Parts: sequence; C-alpha cells; structure tokens
Amino acid sequence: MNMDNRLILIVDDDDAVRKSLVRYLEDTEYQVLSAATYEKAIQILGDQQPHLAVVDMRLAGNSGENLILTAHAMQPKLRFLVYTGSNTFEVTPAMKQVGITPEDILRKPVESLSVIHKAIDRVVNEMTGGEA
Repeated sequence: MNMDNRLILIVDDDDAVRKSLVRYLEDTEYQVLSAATYEKAIQILGDQQPHLAVVDMRLAGNSGENLILTAHAMQPKLRFLVYTGSNTFEVTPAMKQVGITPEDILRKPVESLSVIHKAIDRVVNEMTGGEA
C-alpha cells in the first residue's frame, strides 16, 4: 500500500493522550497529523486528506460529533474512529449516516495503544480492500 493511504488524523484535547498516540503511531507504518481543537482539525482537513480520523468525543468548546459531521461534509470518504471516556456513549443516527458503527467506538482508557492500532488497521483494510 502506498503511504497516501496511511495518513491518520488524531483529534484529542488531552495533550498527554494525543501525544502518546501520535508517538506510538509514528513508530508504525502510519503518517500522523494531530489537532487539539475542533478549529485546528478543520484547518488540517482544509489542507490535507487523511484517510482516517480518530476523534475524541469531548473537545474543549465543541463536540467530537460536530467535528465528525463537519469533516464528513468536507471529505465524504474520510472514515472515523471515536475515542471516548464515556461508558454510556452510543452512536447517534447522524453518526451512523456517516458510516460509524458500534465497532468504531474505542473507550478510554484502552488497555494498550495496540488496541487503537488494530482498530486503525481494520478500518484501513476495509477501505483498501485488504491491501494493507
């Protein structure tokens, strides 16, 4: 697979969580962009075309769902993984419409960053027909 299919956007306003995930993924086959805010994520999406965004649901000043819906309108092929600390989070009808399923929900804290890596691999493989 070419590197163009390996661009991931991480959006989380918790610096420690975001940076640890970015560092982990940079040691894998992925290229990683990151944003701490809704606004920065939208700015990145105006300039870049990642294939997958890992989005925290609780962003300072906005919601991850708003970001997902706006990002989908900007880039309809973009896929998403939801990263949430809420044990009661459910996929909303609007999120289902942009292709998010219950298996796309990752709950914090994950037991290991490899859980996120496996989820990213799964989505990328679905997008590329298993060419990862």
